[in-house]
Amino acid sequence: MPRPFTRAQQRQNARFLAARADTGNARLAARALGVHRSTYTKRRARCPAFAAAWDEALAAARPHRRRPRGDGIDPAADAALFAWLEQGYSLRLAAETLGFAHSSFLARARADPAFAHELQVAAAIGRDRLLIADMDRMESAPDDGPDRPELPMPAMTVEEALHRIHLADPNLAFQRHVRRRRAPKPFSFYAPRIRAKLRAFARRLHFEATGSWRMPGE
Repeated sequence: MPRPFTRAQQRQNARFLAARADTGNARLAARALGVHRSTYTKRRARCPAFAAAWDEALAAARPHRRRPRGDGIDPAADAALFAWLEQGYSLRLAAETLGFAHSSFLARARADPAFAHELQVAAAIGRDRLLIADMDRMESAPDDGPDRPELPMPAMTVEEALHRIHLADPNLAFQRHVRRRRAPKPFSFYAPRIRAKLRAFARRLHFEATGSWRMPGE
């Protein structure tokens, strides 16, 4: 026999069941009460009476708040998820913002190829928009132009300069770095970043021409 709930736990369970009936979603109900959902799922597992009350609360959920799928995610939540992803949010952060577990969306993507495709497109848009924003910031950053003040360089020989470096870096890490030869990196090392910038640039041109971030075929 499971240990009976304390009075505090009973009041907590009652508030959760009321929120469960109001939202139709256990995660949202627990979040509204400031309690982790696992607290209630563990109680449901060890107490058949609480599990029955849990199911009754779901059955009594308000019709306009009930979710059509068993994972508690409706089309409005899908649209909100895609919108967050297109803003550059990760799937985990976007799902947490909406009050769902990202694993729910991953499980659905494995079972629904169309939904998986929408996730990939939204994530690609988000990555490109973040890359575009980074490129814009780099373009607007001040460069080393003629207006930049330059500090006077004291006159010194090469030996004096190396001596000053040695005083600042007793381990001679700088000199080892200068003397060490580095093999040139192949183009394949830079190719993915170059292609990503080209894709992001093409997406920006498409957005400026059509007003949509989605490329043809997406």
